[in-house]
Amino acid sequence: MVNKRKLEVDEIHALRAEAREFKESMVWKFMCNELEYVAFVRGRKSTTDMDNYGTHAMFYNLDLMQKFLDNLSK
Repeated sequence: MVNKRKLEVDEIHALRAEAREFKESMVWKFMCNELEYVAFVRGRKSTTDMDNYGTHAMFYNLDLMQKFLDNLSK
């Protein structure tokens, strides 16, 4: 469902295919690697609890996006 509208079968297939392509793309891999690196570096430099929470939030968001793509591509 998107905006209270049920998706057509061909729309679902197109979304699945796009999710699979994006999940395997170099752009996605570079984005994941960059976010993991930034989170790691910030985590090492964190001096307050808020810095540490921010680091954990970056890893958490990356996991959420990966799960979203995994579920959409099924």
